[in-house]
Formats: sequence, C-alpha cells, structure tokens
Amino acid sequence: NFDLYLPGASWLHRLDPRVKLLLVVEGTVFLFLWPQVAAAAAMLLVAHALLRSARVPWSRIGALWRLVLPLTLLIPALWLIFQPGPEPSLWAWGPLRLTMSAFERGVAVALRLDALAFLMFLWLFTTSQAELVRGLAALGMPYTWSLTLSLALRYLPTVAGLYQQVVDAQRARGLDLDHGPLRRRLQAYQPILVAVLISALRLSQGLAWSLEARGLGASTARRSTYSRPRRNDSTELFCRTSAS
Repeated sequence: NFDLYLPGASWLHRLDPRVKLLLVVEGTVFLFLWPQVAAAAAMLLVAHALLRSARVPWSRIGALWRLVLPLTLLIPALWLIFQPGPEPSLWAWGPLRLTMSAFERGVAVALRLDALAFLMFLWLFTTSQAELVRGLAALGMPYTWSLTLSLALRYLPTVAGLYQQVVDAQRARGLDLDHGPLRRRLQAYQPILVAVLISALRLSQGLAWSLEARGLGASTARRSTYSRPRRNDSTELFCRTSAS
C-alpha cells in the first residue's frame, strides 16, 4: 500500500483539513522566526508527539526518518565545508575547518528541515485524498489544481514502488547495478527506466479514462444525481387495499 493516508479515528483524523494546514503553516513560520537549535528540536518533538497521538505506527515514523536521515547528515557536513565562519578552528585539516558556530548552524538547518518534513507528513498521514481536495477547494483553490495535487500525492509513491519492483526483477535476472565504471552502471539503468516509463504511461492512460468516465472537465454538462422515485397515490391505494 503506497498511499500515505493512514485510516484512523483519532482527533487529528477528525480535524478539518484546513485547520491541519493552518497548523503546518504556523509551525513553518515558527521555525523561520526562531532558527535556533532548541526551537527546531522542540518542534520536532511536538511533531513526533502529534504523530503518536494520531496512532501513527513507529514503523512509518522510522521509514520517514530513513528518508530524511541522509539529508540530515549531509547538511551539517556541507555547512562546515563552505561556511566555517571567522571563529578560531576547533579542528583543521587542509581547507576543512571545524568551528562551533558552523556546526550549530548546520545542525539547526538540518533539524528545521526535519521538523518541516514531519509536520507535512503529519498532515498527509491523517488526511485522505478526498478530504484534501475538499479542503483545498474550500480555501478557494480551483478544483482541478487540488485534484492534481491529490493525484500526485497518491501516484508518485506508486511509481516509486513500481521502480523498486523493476529493479528487484532485473537484479533477480542477473543485472549488476553496483559494480563497474559509472558509464556502465548508467547504461544498466536504461532498461529499468524504459520499463518504468511504459508502466507510468499505461497508468496515466487508465487514470485519464477513469476521470473522463466520471465527467471531469465537462463544464457545460449538468451533473446528474440519483433520487429514489416516489410512488403516486394510486400505487399507495393499491398497496393498502392489497394489504387489507
């Protein structure tokens, strides 16, 4: 299941999606107004507490951490290399200099991005695609825009899962993607990308047909609804006479 939404009955699931979006925006503003390490760490802890209050399993939280961990480690390292600052060096090796201020700034930026990611995924974990579309449309966004965003959130993880399936299938057939020169490894990815592209085109064609069958974009036609037919007086009189 590649859908980000986790069905549940917690208070965050019952909360209006516009209110949850407002909480995400407020958290983002807070992180940019107070860029200190303590503020970013506090917001990250709050995001974890909210995720657990929504009964999000630890496996999903761990998967999210595995997704953001490489960037979390890379940002402080790049900050130390390119923005060491004028302070005295705690450690130096050639052009690399380690200063406490650069390390603190790099950690603050990394924790800020982690907190933003967890806040955004908190909104996506507890909001279904239908609620997301209705909430964004209620805020004034065109229905086609909100529907496009919802479909992207729904099918991008599906395409990523499809890519992983193709990679596993090719490796089971003996394709080596981890050894050899860079040019050879890039060439080995060509059949994988072709298979993923063909599958994505088939998926988009089926999605387009389903949306067309539901009348998406038919602005001139009036949407029809089903209503249960009411019995007339003669039918009711016949039923009463038969029953008596």
